[in-house]
Amino acid sequence: PRAALRPAPRTAGARRRGARELYRGGVGGPGVQAQQQQQQQQQQQAVLMDAGQPVTAGVMNATPAATGSGRVFIGNVAWATTSEELAAVVAQVPGAGVPLSCEVARTRTGRSIGYAVAQLPTVEAAAAVIAALNAYELAGRRLVVREDRAPRKAVDSTTARGVGKACHTCGEVGHLKRDCPQGGDGGDGAAAPKACHTCGDVGHLKRECPKNVGRAVDNSQKACHQCGEVGHIRRECPQNQEPRACHTCGASDHLKRECPQQSAN
Repeated sequence: PRAALRPAPRTAGARRRGARELYRGGVGGPGVQAQQQQQQQQQQQAVLMDAGQPVTAGVMNATPAATGSGRVFIGNVAWATTSEELAAVVAQVPGAGVPLSCEVARTRTGRSIGYAVAQLPTVEAAAAVIAALNAYELAGRRLVVREDRAPRKAVDSTTARGVGKACHTCGEVGHLKRDCPQGGDGGDGAAAPKACHTCGDVGHLKRECPKNVGRAVDNSQKACHQCGEVGHIRRECPQNQEPRACHTCGASDHLKRECPQQSAN
């Protein structure tokens, strides 16, 4: 009887599910994760109140304030949101003021990439925008707002890989084909002369380069893929010079499609 009343042992999967429910919060109240988030929110709110800054609705999800740049990265922007709409939302934040610029990144075809960069007049304004708009819902999406990282430096091909190389369009040394001032049409509507990929001279292509003339091809160390012998390649194999035989009867005076045995069957 005691064995019948004893509950069945819980499996490993059930124990893991129970631990997740305890962490996230179940029927018994808020879980450990919710309690930790609530404590962090209370600490952030107390810090802002001690500093004399206004506490907005987005302070519960605030991120560290911007330091030194005044540039704010705004991610998870809806595809239909324009730069003007986003700038209006930024300007409504208390203490932010009017942003100097707020542009949604787009491709060459004009399609939104899904993020924007706003330049605020001061570092304090950037901190206010980060505190107020992080996790702010706009057009059905929660924005991800943080301090923008330093912009990447553009790589100049003339100082990187273009020096010492001839352009494949005009043949001049010092820039690559993509940086050629003549473009693809030579600048006057006529096709520009192509440069040789071997020597860089203009007037002939790689297959006509004088440097390739007289180069003997040594096949003495190569193995034939037909017979396996070393000293020649497949197109020079003596077996290929022999007449082909019928695959049905083996005779050399006809092919398989002309074999009398195949027609008889």
